[in-house]
Amino acid sequence: MNILNRKRKVVWNTRLVVGLFVGALMLVLFFRVVPPHTLRGFALTLARPVWQARLSASVAAGGVFGVFASKVALERENALLYEELQKTQLILMRARVALRENRNLKSLLGRAGEYEYTLAWVLARPADTPYDTLIIDAGSVEGVQTGDRVFSEALVALGTVAEVFGRTSRIALFSSPGTETGVVFPESGLVATARGEGGGNFVVRVLEDEMIVEGTPVVLPGVSPTTIGVVHSVERVRGDVFMTVRFRTPVNLSTVLRVLVEKDTVS
Repeated sequence: MNILNRKRKVVWNTRLVVGLFVGALMLVLFFRVVPPHTLRGFALTLARPVWQARLSASVAAGGVFGVFASKVALERENALLYEELQKTQLILMRARVALRENRNLKSLLGRAGEYEYTLAWVLARPADTPYDTLIIDAGSVEGVQTGDRVFSEALVALGTVAEVFGRTSRIALFSSPGTETGVVFPESGLVATARGEGGGNFVVRVLEDEMIVEGTPVVLPGVSPTTIGVVHSVERVRGDVFMTVRFRTPVNLSTVLRVLVEKDTVS
């Protein structure tokens, strides 16, 4: 009986080793043959239900536990929000003036078009993804294409679609480290190239200009300029004709829930 058990054990061990070897060989061949884009799409497909479940749970948890926030914390948050509201209202006043002038100009030029957008939920954000990227729950099925621009719900420019899969897409943010983006300071008309520094932050070197101060909006160039950020610091060095301007997106990238994907222009 012992001899029979030993033989069975040897046969089982042999099958296990052979099975592991064949499995490892198939995995190696799979990763060598299947294109990286397909692998990322497969991984995103598997992760999509998990991200959606976590998104639903976080929204529900926020609604339950938000009731128990302390009075002191709420008062502090309200004070900060009021301060931000004052800054935002100033920016909006400037933006409305610029928008009115822009519409008048486009009407004169016969280019008063409108844009169509696809609303998408953010499945993963910079806290979960590397290199300032977002993963959204809209893909080729919803008509999303590589290169489409992506905005916040307040129409702040965030980035472009880098990869498209069936029902998900990867968004590369303009603020990704090293990414260069053409920008305009509308109040002075100064055009420059900003470099992303990560986390929604940008830096740009421009000629000395007194009109560029903290709170100055920064927009993307084009017939319909859209806000990309707001100046938060200006560094001037005596004797230098250039100054260093740092600005950041007004959108909290770590908590953004929904975005708009620009579809096309209706002339």
